[in-house]
Amino acid sequence: MRRLPPLNPLKAFEAAGRHLSLSAAASELHVTPAAVSRQVKLLENTTGVILFERHHRAIKLTPMGERYLKDITPAFDLIDKATAGLRAKRPREMLNIQAYTTMALRWLIPRMPSFRKLYPGLDVQITASVKPVSFDIESIDAAVRVGKGDWPELKATRLLGVRLTPVCAPALLERLGGSSFEEALRRGVLLHSLARKRDWSFWLEAAGCEVSDGSQELRFENSSMAYQAAIEGIGFAMAQTDFVEADIEQGRLVAPSNVIAETDEAYYFVVPATRTEERKVRLFREWLSATCAQSETI
Repeated sequence: MRRLPPLNPLKAFEAAGRHLSLSAAASELHVTPAAVSRQVKLLENTTGVILFERHHRAIKLTPMGERYLKDITPAFDLIDKATAGLRAKRPREMLNIQAYTTMALRWLIPRMPSFRKLYPGLDVQITASVKPVSFDIESIDAAVRVGKGDWPELKATRLLGVRLTPVCAPALLERLGGSSFEEALRRGVLLHSLARKRDWSFWLEAAGCEVSDGSQELRFENSSMAYQAAIEGIGFAMAQTDFVEADIEQGRLVAPSNVIAETDEAYYFVVPATRTEERKVRLFREWLSATCAQSETI
């Protein structure tokens, strides 16, 4: 019986050791640097060996870590080569997915390279719409919808909750000044998405804020446009936290409030019940569910 360590921590260690960077490893694995750090720590706890020396904004392999990386790298190379050869022999398929514009642009597409790496023989076509898909008349295999998961004749798999918090450009807060974030909201511009008209009122009620008397408003067709307006310093956008994570990490946006309001809705992967076990649908659903679960636990 093989006594292998957990594979996710092993992947995190190999990537971090190869790059000598938690950030670069996180980018490759499509997680956060903190998630990579936790996985490496889990491997260290499992093996009882310190693998990295941790310095301010830098990591360095210990002698034992360097030796371990050297020993396991050929195994990773062999697995990669064998898997690529296996996938190359599979016929190509096409999967048609419908998703919301903002979800597709800011969450799904940045994570698609990992799916393509897993299933290079499966082509994916993504279309954007806020309207419910008509599976009977449209050439769509599956879709992402927001709601409570109660759609007749559809198999719905929960993906991500809808968590809301305001965001803005870092310079905007400095420019507005004020003694409180609520005052800054009153003096600033509230950026609304016409696709999510209730988000601002929902969050303001949850936060106990009153800003309607003095604040200006701009409205956009979708949330992506509102987020971009926030990045440009025009005002405050009400953001779904999962969709602005990268912007916050890279300093394009800040989330000034510690209030995150969770709605009773969620994103669901939906497919007609009669087609839920089609191979291409099943593979995408399993990958998407695992990716979302990882995102929500980070």
